[in-house]
Order: sequence, then C-alpha cells, then structure tokens
Amino acid sequence: MQLREAVEKELKAIVVTALRASGFKGSFPHFRRPLPERIDLLTFQFDRHGGGFVLPNKRRGSAASTAPRPVGGGWREAPELGETNA
Repeated sequence: MQLREAVEKELKAIVVTALRASGFKGSFPHFRRPLPERIDLLTFQFDRHGGGFVLPNKRRGSAASTAPRPVGGGWREAPELGETNA
C-alpha cells in the first residue's frame, strides 16, 4: 500500500467519522456543514510530491440559492457572497 493510500484510509476511518458526527455531509475529499447562518466547507488537498496534505476551510453566509456547491472536483464560488475571516 502506498503512503497516500494509507493516509486516506486512516483519514476516512478516523477524521471523516468525526466530521460526520459534527454534522458535515459530502464525500471524501469534499465536505460541507450547512448551518442556519452559514455553510462550512472543508476540502482535503494532497501534496502532489507526496508526504503531506492540507485542509483548507471556508465559512460562507448561507443564502440557499447562492451557496457554494461542488463542481468538477472543486467548489464553485457564488459571486454574491463575500468571504469572511473565520
């Protein structure tokens, strides 16, 4: 088993379970947690040269018609929403 495969297996077994318990939806590597006042987004991104990964996250205001949604392996930004420093 390659290192990345081993890391993904452990992330799915431990971290994804904890994310689901915290109300996150989605499938690895993209997760979202819709809340009344915002939506929280998490995406696992692996280093292309191996050896690590990052977990960028965003919080967005949650207008139902303008909320970001997954598109083609990434998140499409809703132009009506501004970023928050959270």
